[in-house]
Amino acid sequence: MKQFRCSYCRKIIGDKPKSTCPFCKKKMRVPIHLLSEENQEKYRERSKRIKKHREQKQKELTEQPNSTGVFAKKPLTLFFFMGVLAVVGVLFAIKADKAFNQSNKAPKEVKAEKEVSVLFVALKNFKKEIGRYPTEEEGLKALVLNPGIIYWTHPFASLIRPDPWMENYVYYLTPETNVIIFSKGKDRIADTDDDIFPSLQLVEKLIAESPDKKKYE
Repeated sequence: MKQFRCSYCRKIIGDKPKSTCPFCKKKMRVPIHLLSEENQEKYRERSKRIKKHREQKQKELTEQPNSTGVFAKKPLTLFFFMGVLAVVGVLFAIKADKAFNQSNKAPKEVKAEKEVSVLFVALKNFKKEIGRYPTEEEGLKALVLNPGIIYWTHPFASLIRPDPWMENYVYYLTPETNVIIFSKGKDRIADTDDDIFPSLQLVEKLIAESPDKKKYE
């Protein structure tokens, strides 16, 4: 029988999903196909409204421009103009992509991404030296305090603190013993679109700057 687990405290809550964990009392998202028929209908109606709105926006973008616009010019002039725009756009994108992505992120999101990337590298370091990741019971605290492991000789992180929204980072292991760590983001709800995961670029940078980078190879 399939058992459902809380996204926050990771405790098993039974064979049916619940919107509120009976242990930690936090709200959770119930999979759509497991909702009641009434709530499934509400979800379908909301999806239809979103689709209609998207189609309307697409229609507005593809409407024929007026005769005074640049697209009313002769074909050769139009193609030349669009070619110049394409080249300029590509050059601008190559130079500004990194800065643009950073500017689109709020300071708290940037901070959370950096902190969760640092913790991810610390977890990789832990596994390299101990031979495994910390268990879910040991949690991220095992990076700072020895949970009773013989080969644990030093801290792997200086401090484990909440994310910028004062929520604990979510940490657990998959059945394949792969590590999952992320911030729940500004909505403070796990498994939503604003969850913040480690940045591959930041992780590679941290490893490259580490004096012991060979141990990651």
